[in-house]
Amino acid sequence: MKVEDVSSLADSLQLEESNNVWVFGYGSLTWNPDFPYEEQHVGWVQGFVRRFWQGSTWHRGNEEKPGRVVTLVEENEGKVWGVAFKLPRDHIKNAFRKLFQREVKHGGYELHVKPFHAHENSKKNENISVFLYIATSANPLFIGHEPTETLAQQIARARGRCGLNVEYLFRLTDFMREQVPDAEDEDEHLFHVDFLVRKELGLPVAERSSWTELVDQITEHPLIMSQ
Repeated sequence: MKVEDVSSLADSLQLEESNNVWVFGYGSLTWNPDFPYEEQHVGWVQGFVRRFWQGSTWHRGNEEKPGRVVTLVEENEGKVWGVAFKLPRDHIKNAFRKLFQREVKHGGYELHVKPFHAHENSKKNENISVFLYIATSANPLFIGHEPTETLAQQIARARGRCGLNVEYLFRLTDFMREQVPDAEDEDEHLFHVDFLVRKELGLPVAERSSWTELVDQITEHPLIMSQ
């Protein structure tokens, strides 16, 4: 299911009359949903993998040096970990208005609905459907597959209105390490990009420093200062 307009979404699905509206985040929403929520559960959606295939000229890059952010790519045996947020009934429409600006207008993503599977340690036992945003090849910011070394070089150099592209990467790897069992096996692409970006910036590749500690180490790095 694809939904493009917030008003038609709310009207057609009668969201304001629902007590069971969930949004799934697998990128920056995992640490910065920017909307009220009643519950949150770590888990995954099946049939996709996470890839840094979407360009960013607003949040994590600009027209001259586009950044890279994640999207979902279909893969039968794939599994993407993230967080499902349950929206309070009286905040549903405002939450989707914010998400439209953030994900669709400035991000190039489309809204879809998929089944969500909660982590076994979660108290959420029943199956739920979640709204989530996917950037496909139909949008102008979609870059698609490139060598991982190229991704790392672009991420190391990009900065947007929300900050450094490396901050986005390191916060996402922090989330995975803290919340997901066997995180590096669950998302090899993400952690390979993390490894290569650290090498690019001269950061310790095996050190488990937090994203704040890593960003503090590179604030005066030539690649960062040149932006």
